[in-house]
Amino acid sequence: MTTRHETLIDRGTQLFSEKSSLNSLHQEIAEHFYVERADFTVQRYLGRDFASNLSTSYPLIVRREMANAISSILRPSELNWFAATVQDD
Repeated sequence: MTTRHETLIDRGTQLFSEKSSLNSLHQEIAEHFYVERADFTVQRYLGRDFASNLSTSYPLIVRREMANAISSILRPSELNWFAATVQDD
């Protein structure tokens, strides 16, 4: 008879093993579009040849422009996001 914690550990192990194929897909996509965060299945080390698989910077530029577009769409233009003030005169 398995205890509750053993059942949870077994279920967690099963879920992580099922997620490995999804992590491989995320790794492949990130290596092309978001190299800085491409650490789903590999560990980054200092001194490793960074973004050596890319032949052009176009995918990185497209990702940056899309992120900027999404943030500008979500930000209401009539709302002030910050104001410069001082605490003491």
